[in-house]
Amino acid sequence: MKENEAIRAVTKTFINRWKHLLSIKDWDVQLRYTTLDADELGCCGVEPHHKSAMIMVDINQIKDKQELLEVIRHELMHIVHAHFNSYRQAVEKHLPPNVVTVSDEIFSIAAEDLVLKLEHLVNKLDINIKGRHDET
Repeated sequence: MKENEAIRAVTKTFINRWKHLLSIKDWDVQLRYTTLDADELGCCGVEPHHKSAMIMVDINQIKDKQELLEVIRHELMHIVHAHFNSYRQAVEKHLPPNVVTVSDEIFSIAAEDLVLKLEHLVNKLDINIKGRHDET
């Protein structure tokens, strides 16, 4: 998929709509297209204390606009639990390195599981990718 002006406009509107739906509208969320690992369509870096996030998407691995918006929505959902990550990092400063390694792994699995469950909930509520119920 190629980035163009139309895609930029759609993603900006989409991000703003989902920021509102997820109660993170006061966050500064930037979108950057970059190259990621072969099995990674997107990722998100967050700074909860500054309420800022950078969503990175490998647009070369994205097949269409629908998939792009799904990846962005998934990464936006990670922002919802960003403060838990801050808490984990603060606690880990006081733990031995071998425990930190285990903690990181468990947290990553739990965080991804939470986001997948949020996505499942959104889909069950029949909220379409535009962030609205079936109003098109």
